[in-house]
Amino acid sequence: MYKTNIQEAKRKKERMFSIKKSSTLIVIISISLLGLFTINAFINTKPAVAPTRSDTSLNFFPNPFEKKSDVPIIDAVNTKNKNLIQQLISEGKLNDVDSNGNTAMHIIAKKGHYQYPPADIPKMLIDGGIDINKKNNEQRTALEISLLSGWQKISYLLLDANADRTVVTKEVVDRITCPDCKKLVREYKLIQ
Repeated sequence: MYKTNIQEAKRKKERMFSIKKSSTLIVIISISLLGLFTINAFINTKPAVAPTRSDTSLNFFPNPFEKKSDVPIIDAVNTKNKNLIQQLISEGKLNDVDSNGNTAMHIIAKKGHYQYPPADIPKMLIDGGIDINKKNNEQRTALEISLLSGWQKISYLLLDANADRTVVTKEVVDRITCPDCKKLVREYKLIQ
């Protein structure tokens, strides 16, 4: 009987040790995974509000899958190269279009005010004389694209720069999902 109790105690001790060992391994793996998820969440998180400083860029990590444009002004806008943008403006290459008929303003209208704060590159293009009413191959202006994409700050900038309001049709308004863009449509009386 004494021998059986010793053997049973040894088995209990071995089971306890293996449970402790397993639990420790699970805790270590969990902490490692939590750390990876935390780092990944930090990298992929966008701020809740738009940046206020004109030199702020939220594109910390360039997208390696984004194709480089054949159009210098669009490439300069994609890389946020202000010096090159200024040079291209002075060379008169501001209204060059890509194969889809998009100008640099169409690209900004699609990507929005988190990547392009309105007081920064968009304002530079408007002040440089970009044609904000130019239509792309889908017959859309930058104003329509910004409204449909939900970028109300870009839309406000375009409207304040006297973008053609008549392009905003009932079909466009019906497709707008952003509440702030719907408010903008009412505020500017874009649809009668």
